[in-house]
Amino acid sequence: MPSRRQPTRRQGKLATAGDFVETPVAGLVTDTEDTRRVESGQRIGPYRIIKLLGRGGMGAVYLAVREDDFEKRVALKVIKRGMDSDEIIRRFENERQILAELEHPNVARLLDGGTTDDGLPYFVMEYVEGEPIDQYCDSRKLSIRARLEIFLKVCSALHASHQNLVVHRDLKPGNILIAADGTPKLLDFGIAKLLDTESFDREDPTSRGPRPMTPEWASPEQFFEGPITTASDVYTCGVLLFYLLSGHKPYRVDGRGTLEIFRAICDDEPTRPSAVVFDYLKVRRSEGTEIRLPPEEVAAARGTHPRSLHRRLRGDLDSIVSKALRKEPKQRYDSIERFAEDIRRHLAGLPVAARSGTFAYTASRFVRRHRGALGAGLAMIFLIAFFTIAMVAQLRETRRALERAETVSGFLEDLFEAPDPDRAKGKEVTAKEILDAGKIKIRDYRDRDPLLYGNLVTTMADVYQKLGILDEARPLLEDAVAVLRQDLGRKDHSMLAIAVNDLAAVVFQEGDYDRSAVLFREALDMKIRLYGEGASDTVNTMNNLATVLRIQGDLEASEQLHLRGFELLQDLDPPQPEAVAGVLSTLGTLMLDKQDYHEAERRLRQALERHRALYGSDHTDTSTVYHNLGIALEGRGELEDAEKHYREALRIREHLLAEGHSSIASTRAGLASVLVAVGRHEEAEELARKAFDTLRGPSPDHWRTAYAQTVLGSALAGQSEFPEAEAMLLAGHQRLVAIKRPCDRYVLGAQQRLIDLYRGWEQLEDARRFGELVDDCRRQIGRKNATDI
Repeated sequence: MPSRRQPTRRQGKLATAGDFVETPVAGLVTDTEDTRRVESGQRIGPYRIIKLLGRGGMGAVYLAVREDDFEKRVALKVIKRGMDSDEIIRRFENERQILAELEHPNVARLLDGGTTDDGLPYFVMEYVEGEPIDQYCDSRKLSIRARLEIFLKVCSALHASHQNLVVHRDLKPGNILIAADGTPKLLDFGIAKLLDTESFDREDPTSRGPRPMTPEWASPEQFFEGPITTASDVYTCGVLLFYLLSGHKPYRVDGRGTLEIFRAICDDEPTRPSAVVFDYLKVRRSEGTEIRLPPEEVAAARGTHPRSLHRRLRGDLDSIVSKALRKEPKQRYDSIERFAEDIRRHLAGLPVAARSGTFAYTASRFVRRHRGALGAGLAMIFLIAFFTIAMVAQLRETRRALERAETVSGFLEDLFEAPDPDRAKGKEVTAKEILDAGKIKIRDYRDRDPLLYGNLVTTMADVYQKLGILDEARPLLEDAVAVLRQDLGRKDHSMLAIAVNDLAAVVFQEGDYDRSAVLFREALDMKIRLYGEGASDTVNTMNNLATVLRIQGDLEASEQLHLRGFELLQDLDPPQPEAVAGVLSTLGTLMLDKQDYHEAERRLRQALERHRALYGSDHTDTSTVYHNLGIALEGRGELEDAEKHYREALRIREHLLAEGHSSIASTRAGLASVLVAVGRHEEAEELARKAFDTLRGPSPDHWRTAYAQTVLGSALAGQSEFPEAEAMLLAGHQRLVAIKRPCDRYVLGAQQRLIDLYRGWEQLEDARRFGELVDDCRRQIGRKNATDI
């Protein structure tokens, strides 16, 4: 079947008959009269047909066996009429020896050829069972490194073919199948050359005239009557690598006409892989409908998230792909082997030829090379990056700076001795073991240089925190804060502000919100004195403190900090529109917690306007604002409008997210709550039951699960299923009371539903008991006459 990430393969074919080669096995296309007559059991030459594998623009591909060797299966491609069969067979006979010499583990060999009884030319190739390279990588969520390693094997196969004077000319995902063991196999080697419309010289791998190709994967020179050399395969490999790394193609050519494709590839400058990471990916389904995959889903297929993917592609990989995609063949890599060598150098942390050889770049590669050789993994990236950046920023241009830089260099050298193969004796050294070794070594700097000690500690603690080892990070930070305070006295210092802020973050993760709030406040006050209130780092700490205060239940203080942060964000240079939109949405959610539904609606409508402008309507962040607007409108009693917003949120989420996602379930529960309120109890029960069944599996004790359970109980109560409804409502209410703070809107909602149940069931004493709880809470929050939740 066609790859989900290459849905427009059929549309990419230009209208000129016979010009282009389509996918050989994957990517089924229109049936043709010329190949329809071949049936299972029919003989073609010495081969017996087993079954049809697929159809393409050239013809059809069948699984077959030789009559004298039933154990060896082959792929037999029957070429449709109009391909000048006499010329094709003559070329095949001329090229048979060259193609037979293409012995490579990653090349599916061309084995035989001839003509059918009807005069149709056919080719016999090695049969490969596997998935197209893009589908294989995406379905297994392969990392960028794993994709590059597979791509290198493809380059090795191409290099071998180029040494035999064979240019592939039609590289694309459907022509590169990956076996179950991860071995790539290149298909259709030599066939594109054999199908070329002009004669060729065996000693010269160039030709002129219209050529077989798939336009969106073709090089610029394939659209002209110029020579086709190995540089054309280099270019197409660049397109393929761009696609594997980012999920996108370097040009927006899908679905365009012939002229637009020509202009895009021959005239437009391709973008860089990192530049498209945050774009939505248009995918056309087999039934013809088009969907847009969010950046998060594309990045998830690469085992990461968009920001990390952007950082991973930016730099070396951007430059490598850009060099391969140069318009002029002479400006590209002069061979596929040079292309592959740059990728190998990137993976090894060495400087790559595609980037300018500045001292800073070469030095950074040197550091990364030694980090990678030690096998410590991702943690060492953080260590080296933080050590280097912090030292340069804090200590440059002084004699003391040079001394400290030498100290850091010595520390790193000593630290790297831990995983030395001669010392490790074959044992794999983990990132935690390196950090643990460093924790011991930094004690030497504790008394000699407290600022340097603080710098090293905050770096190591940050890595511990990212690894989730909080019980190692917290004692380190506590000691660094104590040492710095003793050394600095009452003086403010950026290093102390960083250490206190980082300690607050770790304590927050451990669940000690009271202490976290005290530390965040200390860090915030210090940053205001050091940098001013309007610095981005200060605003970041301000919003962190506001989040802690909201969790503690101090909604007023949280609101004031968020509002101040919002004001400061709008004055930052450069502007941060995404952060502004996010804070508006957060403020709207805060108003929901305060049960001030009028203000919540106002803030959320502002947020919705900005989210639409930034991300469009079909975006997960936009759906969150729609969902929260539904809550606000439901709280105000505007049930018809609330239903519309819930349904829009549900449409977006069902469109973008997989079934079973918690966000879809939450919106179904919210919509069901509105339907209960308007008396559509059966429809509400169906939605609420779906939501509850989805949520209780992975998160039985989460507040969202409890909320969905209370909505389901309310829907059952509306149908007079009182015993089952009571069990549902009491269980959900009990969970919410244990999770949420007193008088939380979800707790109040559950209590109101219990009141409605007992009134309908004529259990008036129970209704009165829960009514007193609701009235008491409403008095506390000053909303005695509020609309029922």
